[in-house]
Amino acid sequence: MPDLKVAVVSQQAKYGYGEPICMTLEVRNLSQRRLFLVAHRAYARKVGARGLEVLVGQAALATSLYYYRFVPPDLRSVSPKATAKLPISVGLPLRESLIDNHGIYIERDVPLDGKVSVAVVIGYLLTEFRPKTNDPWGEFVQQQKLFDAPVITVNLSPH
Repeated sequence: MPDLKVAVVSQQAKYGYGEPICMTLEVRNLSQRRLFLVAHRAYARKVGARGLEVLVGQAALATSLYYYRFVPPDLRSVSPKATAKLPISVGLPLRESLIDNHGIYIERDVPLDGKVSVAVVIGYLLTEFRPKTNDPWGEFVQQQKLFDAPVITVNLSPH
């Protein structure tokens, strides 16, 4: 049986160009224990032609990368059978940064418009996070469980 039940509620069905997608995540703890939701760390990316994935949690670090310092995300405690509401917004347009063929750093908009499927993934822990090794990022990702919320659809106006 899953630990969570989640509803994703968009504040509106259609968004203008450059307007952030504002949503509320209504998260119900179905378990008999206190759970700890990731509350203030989100990552959004375009998936395919008309998809948007939003991770409210901590992404794993690529094996070729290292970090200087890891600050665990804020966690929100949810009692057994209780419901928490987490407001999130995704600023649009999405931006990506890269090094071009000439070795120059550039940023650019990621095009996304029309009928867009928004998939939200929520990270949570079964216990409070207290790092015990010199790799707190790895520890956090290992302890974090991920829950796929139901996909919603919003309409985004073109540029």
